[in-house]
Amino acid sequence: MFKKVFPVLIALAIFLTACGPQGTPTLAPAEVEGTAVSSAWTMVAMTQLAIPTATPIPPTETPSPTRYRLLRHWPHPRCLPPYYHQQQH
Repeated sequence: MFKKVFPVLIALAIFLTACGPQGTPTLAPAEVEGTAVSSAWTMVAMTQLAIPTATPIPPTETPSPTRYRLLRHWPHPRCLPPYYHQQQH
């Protein structure tokens, strides 16, 4: 019986192996080299980007008196939520 089953098992094993998932392809050495070079240049560019520059500090804006008068009465009591008035008393 083993002589009859063995060839069937071998054929089944070959069939399942041939129809199984394919292996992952490996990268060519030139592709690995290109990836390493581009990664190195990216690190150089990021390092250069992080170096501080001699950018002048922008001048500060001096507030005008009209703006102060407009904001002096802000927020108007009618614009506040009702619970705000209850907490103030």
